[in-house]
Amino acid sequence: MTAGQPRTQYLLGAEFQVSGQLVASVPVHAAAPNDIAGTPGEKGAISAARLEYGKAVREGFARRAAPLIERPRAVVIRHKPQRDADNTWHTWIIAICGAGGTDRDHWAAGAPLARWRPAAIASVLDTGIDTPVLYELWA
Repeated sequence: MTAGQPRTQYLLGAEFQVSGQLVASVPVHAAAPNDIAGTPGEKGAISAARLEYGKAVREGFARRAAPLIERPRAVVIRHKPQRDADNTWHTWIIAICGAGGTDRDHWAAGAPLARWRPAAIASVLDTGIDTPVLYELWA
């Protein structure tokens, strides 16, 4: 990671590696729903699933034995195969960083790293994890 202007860089491939120090690994016992609704009925299902996902993320972070001592710089979201994983970014990130400036009724209220803005974000399809989602926080 280097300081500079915000930018988006897409890296694809099986050799993905993170250099840095892993400071936390947080399993989440629910899959994040797709961010984009295809039908009006699906919009309601996504809203309900986000409530459950936000709760599962908060529970996952609460189960950690030790608090985060160092503020992480990057997050890797490892996930099982799911529909349209590339359309799940908003939910994955808002669940841990919060929505900022929203009501307490928001599905991500109480996000474990509220107001955190990671310097780098990656998502990785990983069939070897034990839960639907695993957040890795890196310094």
